Amino acid sequence: MVTDFKMRPDVGRPTKDYDWATEYAIKVVSGEILASKKNIASAQRHLDDLEIQNTLGYKWSPENASHVIKFIEMLPDTKTGKPMPLMLFQKFIVGSLYGWVDSKGNRRFTKAYISTARKNGKSILSSGIALYELLFGKSPSEGREIYIASLTLRQAQTIYNMAYRQLNIIKANSKTLRDRLEMRKTDIVDKVTDSKLMALSNNPDAIDGKNPSTVLLDELASMPDDEMYSRLKTGMGLQTNPLTALISTASDNLNSPMYQEYLYVSKMVEGKITNDKYFYFCAELDELDEMNDESKWIKAMPLLENEKHRGTILKNIKQDIEEQREKGNETSIQIKNFNMWSSTGANSFISSKSWQEASTDEHIDITGTDTIVGLDLSTVDDLTAVSFTHMIDNNKIYVDTHAFVSTRTPIDMKMKRDKTDYIKLEQEGYVTISKTESGVIDYIEVIDYLLEYEKKHNLNIKEICFDPYNIGQFFQAIEHKNKVERANINWTFVEQSQKMYKLSPIIKQFRIDVWNKKIVHSNNPILNIALNNAVAKEELNSNIRVTRKNRSSKIDSLGALFNAYGSAMHLEFKPKSVSEKIKEGKFSF
Repeated sequence: MVTDFKMRPDVGRPTKDYDWATEYAIKVVSGEILASKKNIASAQRHLDDLEIQNTLGYKWSPENASHVIKFIEMLPDTKTGKPMPLMLFQKFIVGSLYGWVDSKGNRRFTKAYISTARKNGKSILSSGIALYELLFGKSPSEGREIYIASLTLRQAQTIYNMAYRQLNIIKANSKTLRDRLEMRKTDIVDKVTDSKLMALSNNPDAIDGKNPSTVLLDELASMPDDEMYSRLKTGMGLQTNPLTALISTASDNLNSPMYQEYLYVSKMVEGKITNDKYFYFCAELDELDEMNDESKWIKAMPLLENEKHRGTILKNIKQDIEEQREKGNETSIQIKNFNMWSSTGANSFISSKSWQEASTDEHIDITGTDTIVGLDLSTVDDLTAVSFTHMIDNNKIYVDTHAFVSTRTPIDMKMKRDKTDYIKLEQEGYVTISKTESGVIDYIEVIDYLLEYEKKHNLNIKEICFDPYNIGQFFQAIEHKNKVERANINWTFVEQSQKMYKLSPIIKQFRIDVWNKKIVHSNNPILNIALNNAVAKEELNSNIRVTRKNRSSKIDSLGALFNAYGSAMHLEFKPKSVSEKIKEGKFSF
């Protein structure tokens, strides 16, 4: 605990720089301010780092933090024209981003994840940070480029227009600013330093050549992929003091880049990842049942800290929640009002929470495992998926997948349509993009992948279970390989019927085994995308089938996995003998 920190007086405002961020951190960690688990962890990290800053490589400067806080508090409310005091949680966010610096005075946190329920002051912070960087940014000293980016230009302009109006109000009483600034509907230019502030829509090709120093990605959860973020990040490569702020409320798009960042932040909180340059503030409910406990709402809605306006805020929130419930939009309440990620609500095949609880960061050794393979062969322009179920220790099943991507539709158009960066996934080893002249998937390439995978891990492939669609062409490819290359392929093939009454028990058992953590996975992004896109629909006689959210959603890897699981769920697990473990070097006393 920080021992030399003194709380500000209860009456009156301090006349010199005050350590607002540390006050918030102490109040959160002590429980005086109720906060989410992630924000308690963020506050605790702040306090822990204060104690070790002499050896941390960064120092804490309340003066730096206070300078930015005071500037933002000076900015006027565009409706009243009066200054808007920040809440303590907002001062913690701003203070953390500007108060922690390295030995050269550059910011420690070059990346920030900022997420709250809607209407909780995110826009005020974004506008304030953008204007501060435009007017006072120190690096580079000239030619700073500050961008507010979102899915649509209209969304990005929400914050840009707020900044524009705030400056207009201030300019009325400041000749210096009137002479210094050139303001247009498209951009604001600081003529003294030739720096500019601009709003951008999600158009990655239009930002090539830009060299941003500060990027505010607003409502990142609505972005279909991380292409915009990646290109802006690449453009910052030569900056010495960059800032990328990822700002959003949760959503039902679990394939969005914001959700991937959410998973990363979760691992930081759990201590699985350390990143000293990544700041996070995530106001959310920790459990679904907290939605029914008004006293816990401040976890997701930190603006409730405002005692003066808490009654009005609660009244408006309750009215909004009631309207959504009358429309049957319970999932929307969970997402927007309480900032909790959800896939498709009551229709989701498996909740994101259950799927993530079944994941592991540990290396899973599949060497020598009994393995069932599932095939889902594509139409001309679909994905071909090969999924695997490996029988591992503790009577668990490790699942994985690999996809083959047709290019009958040009890959850039396909990535945009499917909202998936296949080029990046191929570089990471999760997919293979077709190189054939026709663009269709070469089944010989699929067979070669399977052979290499089997050999690399010394697998005992007991069965390859298939959907009969296109299987004749696949068998012909095997015959060709055996005849021409003398491959001697002798896998056992088993047809998995696609009739609903045959698939339904498999689908149900798969879901149960995920819930019971019998199934283990390592967050293969292709499989995650398929799970996030999967919707369960109940049919006659309590049968269920799994379909995709919409026409462009891909669930091929999940389909292949169901094919494999039809056999894997009945496979008797046989623990390895001591002699087998000794032979593999996995046994010790």
